[in-house]
Amino acid sequence: HFNAGETIHTENSHKYSIAGFHRLALRAGFHPVKVWTDPDDLFSIHYLQTQGE
Repeated sequence: HFNAGETIHTENSHKYSIAGFHRLALRAGFHPVKVWTDPDDLFSIHYLQTQGE
Protein backbone atom coordinates (compact mmCIF):
# COMPACT_ATOMS: atom_id res chain seq x y z
CA HIS A 1 0.00 0.00 0.00
CA PHE A 2 1.35 3.38 -1.02
CA ASN A 3 0.02 6.75 -0.01
CA ALA A 4 -0.85 9.33 -2.67
CA GLY A 5 2.28 11.29 -3.58
CA GLU A 6 4.60 8.88 -1.76
CA THR A 7 7.89 8.37 -3.58
CA ILE A 8 9.50 4.98 -4.15
CA HIS A 9 13.09 4.27 -5.12
CA THR A 10 13.15 1.90 -8.09
CA GLU A 11 16.71 1.76 -9.40
CA ASN A 12 20.40 2.35 -8.77
CA SER A 13 22.56 2.68 -11.85
CA HIS A 14 26.31 2.33 -11.46
CA LYS A 15 28.72 2.96 -14.30
CA TYR A 16 32.03 1.10 -14.40
CA SER A 17 34.67 0.71 -17.05
CA ILE A 18 35.26 -2.91 -18.03
CA ALA A 19 38.64 -2.85 -16.26
CA GLY A 20 37.04 -1.30 -13.17
CA PHE A 21 34.30 -3.93 -13.11
CA HIS A 22 36.91 -6.69 -13.45
CA ARG A 23 38.78 -5.30 -10.43
CA LEU A 24 35.53 -5.19 -8.47
CA ALA A 25 34.72 -8.79 -9.48
CA LEU A 26 38.19 -10.01 -8.46
CA ARG A 27 37.88 -8.37 -5.04
CA ALA A 28 34.51 -10.13 -4.62
CA GLY A 29 36.02 -13.54 -5.39
CA PHE A 30 35.08 -13.87 -9.07
CA HIS A 31 37.29 -14.45 -12.10
CA PRO A 32 36.31 -12.54 -15.28
CA VAL A 33 36.07 -15.00 -18.19
CA LYS A 34 34.41 -13.14 -21.08
CA VAL A 35 32.79 -9.79 -21.84
CA TRP A 36 30.25 -8.96 -24.52
CA THR A 37 29.50 -5.34 -25.45
CA ASP A 38 27.20 -3.46 -27.78
CA PRO A 39 28.83 -1.85 -30.85
CA ASP A 40 29.28 1.48 -29.02
CA ASP A 41 30.61 -0.09 -25.78
CA LEU A 42 27.75 1.49 -23.83
CA PHE A 43 26.47 -1.78 -22.35
CA SER A 44 28.27 -4.95 -21.35
CA ILE A 45 27.48 -8.44 -20.14
CA HIS A 46 30.14 -10.18 -18.06
CA TYR A 47 30.66 -13.92 -17.67
CA LEU A 48 32.29 -14.54 -14.27
CA GLN A 49 33.32 -17.70 -12.42
CA THR A 50 34.18 -18.20 -8.81
CA GLN A 51 37.94 -18.36 -8.35
CA GLY A 52 37.71 -21.99 -7.24
CA GLU A 53 36.32 -23.15 -10.60
